[in-house]
Amino acid sequence: MADDPTTNCNPHATSTPPRDPLWEWTARIHISKDELRDVYGGSGATFCIFLGAPPEDPKEWLLAPNLAGSHHVLGNSGGGGARGGGAHGYGARHSAGHGGGAARGGSINEGFVHLNAAISRHSGLHSFDPEVVVPYLKRELEWRAQKTDTTPIEPDSLEVVVFATPLTFPPGGMFPVPGERRQYNTITYGRKGGSQDAEDKL
Repeated sequence: MADDPTTNCNPHATSTPPRDPLWEWTARIHISKDELRDVYGGSGATFCIFLGAPPEDPKEWLLAPNLAGSHHVLGNSGGGGARGGGAHGYGARHSAGHGGGAARGGSINEGFVHLNAAISRHSGLHSFDPEVVVPYLKRELEWRAQKTDTTPIEPDSLEVVVFATPLTFPPGGMFPVPGERRQYNTITYGRKGGSQDAEDKL
C-alpha cells in the first residue's frame, strides 16, 4: 500500500520519507517604510497574522491564542534586525523588520510569518497539502496592523501574500530539501492589504 501523505504534518519527521512532498506555508508581509514614516510618524509598527478572527481589543492581539505570528518594523524605518526563524523555522511566531525588495510606494520592508505550527494547532486538518490548506486559509487567514502604542492602522501599502514550498527528504537525508516555491495570491486577493495580483503563481 502506498504511503499516505496526510498522516503526518511534521516537516521534521525522520521516518521513511513519504512519496509526496510536505509543505511549508508562510505569509509574506510587504510594507512601505516611507508610508510608515510620513503617514504614521515613524513610530514603528507590528503586523499580526491570525487564523480566525482576532480579538476586538488591539491590546490583546499579540496575546491571542489564534495568533500565527507577527512582524515588527522598527521605529523611524531605519532598518531592523534579522527576521525570526530560519528557512525551516516552522514554530517561529515573531519576526523583526529588515529592509528589502524593490520600491513599491518607496523602500519596502519585508517580513515572513511561518504558518505550519498554527495550521496544525487550529485547523483540524491532517495534511499540509495545498488542496486542503488553500481553502482553509481563504476562510480563516486574517491580518491586522498597529503602531507601537497598539493604535490600529491600515497602511495603503500593506500587502500580505501566502507562499507554499514543497519539502522532500532525500533517501538517508536528515533535513528536507525545498523545491520551487508557489505563490497563492488568491488566498488574500480582493481584501484590503491582500495580494495585488489576482493570479496564483504555481
